[in-house]
Amino acid sequence: MASSNDVEQLRKKLGVAEGTLVVGWISAAFDYFHGVLRVNPLDPIHLQYLRGVDFHRPVTIEMLRPGTLLVRFPEIIGGAIQPERPKPYRFFATPGATPLHLGWNQDEMGFQLYQLRQAALALVSFASAIRFRDARSRLGGDRQVVVPWHTDLALIRQRDFDRQKMAEMFRAGYLPLGLP
Repeated sequence: MASSNDVEQLRKKLGVAEGTLVVGWISAAFDYFHGVLRVNPLDPIHLQYLRGVDFHRPVTIEMLRPGTLLVRFPEIIGGAIQPERPKPYRFFATPGATPLHLGWNQDEMGFQLYQLRQAALALVSFASAIRFRDARSRLGGDRQVVVPWHTDLALIRQRDFDRQKMAEMFRAGYLPLGLP
């Protein structure tokens, strides 16, 4: 269980306004990163990921059941989906989420649908609005899920998807159905 000092330190580093519910939700994130993932959430590399959490909306630790569907929008470079970089955790979203509402650059994203093969303790939150070094803002607002890196997941469907490729398809008169 996070101490009030730990939570206050994390709140200040994230630049999140104080509030009773906010402190509880920050505490849940701290407890998950520290207790489940066994990493220090105050470490700058993990702070970078925690900035993507909207701490003004509920942040909970939930047990996900086998069979739960999760979505990932992997980066595309040179027309190929890039593998995830190993870290102590993996970020997913709930089905129906979009890259724009997760704080990700939708122009460079593929689509992957996974199914949990085992029960997994997850940190469930809403994505915060975010601005990176480019001129575009990302809206945030969709549900996101963090699970430990070694969680057993089955890849059900994968699709590479980028705006340039899609624009070429539309110019050629192709109207694809079933886009992510």
